[in-house]
Amino acid sequence: MKLKRRGRAHHRKRRNRKWGRRPNRVPPIRTVLGGILVCVGLCMLAAGATLVTPQLCEIPVGLARARVVREPGASTPGASAGVSWQRVSETCPNAVAWLEVPGAGIDLPVMRPTPEDPGYYLTHSAGGLPSPAGAPFMPCESSPDNTHVVVYGHNLAGTGAMFSPLRTCHEQGEFVDVLAGGARWTTSVGATSFHPLCASVVGSDDEEVQRTYFSDEGELREWLRSRVASSTAVAGDAQTWVATAQRALTLVTCSSTTPGQPTRTVVTFVT
Repeated sequence: MKLKRRGRAHHRKRRNRKWGRRPNRVPPIRTVLGGILVCVGLCMLAAGATLVTPQLCEIPVGLARARVVREPGASTPGASAGVSWQRVSETCPNAVAWLEVPGAGIDLPVMRPTPEDPGYYLTHSAGGLPSPAGAPFMPCESSPDNTHVVVYGHNLAGTGAMFSPLRTCHEQGEFVDVLAGGARWTTSVGATSFHPLCASVVGSDDEEVQRTYFSDEGELREWLRSRVASSTAVAGDAQTWVATAQRALTLVTCSSTTPGQPTRTVVTFVT
């Protein structure tokens, strides 16, 4: 479910602390492409095998997992007390963020691989164990506090795990039903709530949806307008949100249940 990335020479190289320290760099995409087949096919151990259960830093799945990283009284996604970053750091020290999408059942740590192995979390759990379910991850040179954050996650067909519920969110009905509760992004800096903006299916070589560097809010908003215009599912108040947007969050997963297909579902949120 990783998108192919090529360099963009036109990206400005000046440093700007608020809008990103540097333009995108492209990880060796051939390293990542080998893991795309994991989306469905490698989630089975063999013919008739049982599905692999994603592991989360060796923490038991379900409510027990949620309680480990939440403040007292906030054992479910979206609860007011929210995720405790101190608890995330203690239980999953390599996580760079925690992602919640309540309507999709997503309540997971987000990882960031090293430049030496940018596709590591395609085949490893957040705790570093081999796992065909992988773990949600950012591009290796992105920051969890960027103006635009991009996160990749597997579509594990038939399980509802990882980013599977996002696969059909390019359809208007699914977009409304699954994403109505928005998304919450927690880092060491704090928590940010995001509103669903739009979704579409793109080619795996689409570079523009992966763009993370913007010179100012005007450039970000212009990019968001183009995303809305090319999307098949759009929030009814999309233009209002675009007009005041300060940050964006994009989630990417395979759009097909057949392994190796060159299309991705891309869902964008704003705040």
